[in-house]
Amino acid sequence: LSSRRHFKTIVELVSYYERNDLGENFAGLNQSLQWPYKEVIATALYDYEPKAGSNQLQLRTDCQVLVIGKDGDSKGWWRGKIGDTVGYFPKEYVQEQKLASEEL
Repeated sequence: LSSRRHFKTIVELVSYYERNDLGENFAGLNQSLQWPYKEVIATALYDYEPKAGSNQLQLRTDCQVLVIGKDGDSKGWWRGKIGDTVGYFPKEYVQEQKLASEEL
């Protein structure tokens, strides 16, 4: 949105504009984002050991994964983050957690 500000990820961009108004890029628009970015958390159902040197994420049963991308969904892979480690993992090895608002 801004040539003055650069974001590494879409999550950083959305998080920034949840707290700061869009007026710095759009004259007369003194508004911040109204709907927060939805974090998707998944719980590992099984252990998964990635191939050495790959960009895959190691999973341990019951660990929590922040899902940061589903662009590989049609091939059975999602992109996630555990701690500071980011990588791809098989989507069939996790179960997405439901938000309280989704259960109503």
